[in-house]
Amino acid sequence: TGYTVEVFTPGEGWKINTQMQMPSYRSYHCSAMIDSRLFIIGGQVSGTSNSKSVIQFDFDRPAQEWSNRKSTKYGRQHHACHVGLFQNQRGVYVTGGSNSGNSL
Repeated sequence: TGYTVEVFTPGEGWKINTQMQMPSYRSYHCSAMIDSRLFIIGGQVSGTSNSKSVIQFDFDRPAQEWSNRKSTKYGRQHHACHVGLFQNQRGVYVTGGSNSGNSL
């Protein structure tokens, strides 16, 4: 199930969206949404811990597929993601977690 994306629709409940299957198995990651873009950040990817990997699914693009984005500076897992505005910069803020047993 590490490839799957479940979608909640009011009145219908949770369903696995097979068209949104992620390109690789992923766990201990975080996710955040900005406008039409869903970001999946870090975690354990295909058995490799503390990944710097960032993938994006843009619901507004005609090609409904995942794309790679620029990696984070530090690989993390067990972290949190937040969308916010700081000094007029809107973005995804990644906080906490661990990297090879070290707290970040």
